Amino acid sequence: MEKAYAIIVVLVIGGLFYQRIEQPQPIIVQEPIAVAQEVVIEKWAVTTSPHSAVSVEKINEVIGILQANGLTKQGTAYLTGNFIAESHLIPCGNYGDGGLAQGLAQWHPGRRYDMPCGLVEQIEWALNVEMPRDAKGMGYTNLSETLKDPSATPESLLVGIQKYERYGIAGNRRWYGEEILKQLGA
Repeated sequence: MEKAYAIIVVLVIGGLFYQRIEQPQPIIVQEPIAVAQEVVIEKWAVTTSPHSAVSVEKINEVIGILQANGLTKQGTAYLTGNFIAESHLIPCGNYGDGGLAQGLAQWHPGRRYDMPCGLVEQIEWALNVEMPRDAKGMGYTNLSETLKDPSATPESLLVGIQKYERYGIAGNRRWYGEEILKQLGA
């Protein structure tokens, strides 16, 4: 608040000395008031599963986690399709590649040494730790950045996923992603 000072007015009226002191009035400086606005974020969801072994609820849980981590609809759909092909969205306890691989993306021991087993934690670890680490070590663009890029094409996403996963057979992962993407309305 700014200070206001007293104003002293001295008048000489008919030889008489008259002094009037005006009392300072507070100067009120109003700060802009922040008004909370409700921001409605569209919740992405599917109503059917592209794979009979994976529930709609589990797919929507993964979609929600990926959306919260800033992935585009395309990135979310194709990564979810990949995870369905790899693990049926089971973060731990599902061993592939002859018992060596584990996790949503069926990582081998050399890549999963610090992998958490919770669904949210594993997805965030994949996006923020494993994808950047693997991209740096293997010399390709960080997949987590491509998954968040609104200008990424389906082909660039699928090439990025293939480089990241290093799978030999694509299987149905692209089709799963496309089915999810259709339902997300992108």
